[in-house]
Amino acid sequence: MSETCYCYSPKLDGENEEIADFLTGPTLAQRNWRFGLCFLYLRHVQGRLWNHKRVHRIYFKLALTLRIKPHQ
Repeated sequence: MSETCYCYSPKLDGENEEIADFLTGPTLAQRNWRFGLCFLYLRHVQGRLWNHKRVHRIYFKLALTLRIKPHQ
């Protein structure tokens, strides 16, 4: 194993809070938006070039997912 595996420290922790703030805005304004639309809004409208997987992880950590109603 490489030495960097033992010395790993996450970078830009403050940026995760910034991503969380930017995610809560569109989801509260547009309740029917899911992750895909939120990510496209952040990427294309606001010009934020964050990693897709990182934004997805924070999206689920904030519990912003919509509950899917079962069909009867």
